[in-house]
Amino acid sequence: MKLKGKERPDVPGPCGADMGKILENIRSPQDLRQMDRRELETLCEEMREAIIQTVSDNGGHLASNLGVVELTVALCLAFSPPRDAIV
Repeated sequence: MKLKGKERPDVPGPCGADMGKILENIRSPQDLRQMDRRELETLCEEMREAIIQTVSDNGGHLASNLGVVELTVALCLAFSPPRDAIV
């Protein structure tokens, strides 16, 4: 994980050097339908780490963005975006 410009390869899991392995391979919402529960949990962790990194680098609001990670994944599983419009 990069934190204020520093790499954190010593941190295991989604925060470590392998962060983003699932997230970087997502090309469409349909990709989520092929994942099991553990992969979806890992994806959510990776999404939160990406949000934290982006807000750390650029500033902005953190809590509301972190709060919708699981909601976004659930909506993509319950509906078929972009065919189904989510408003």
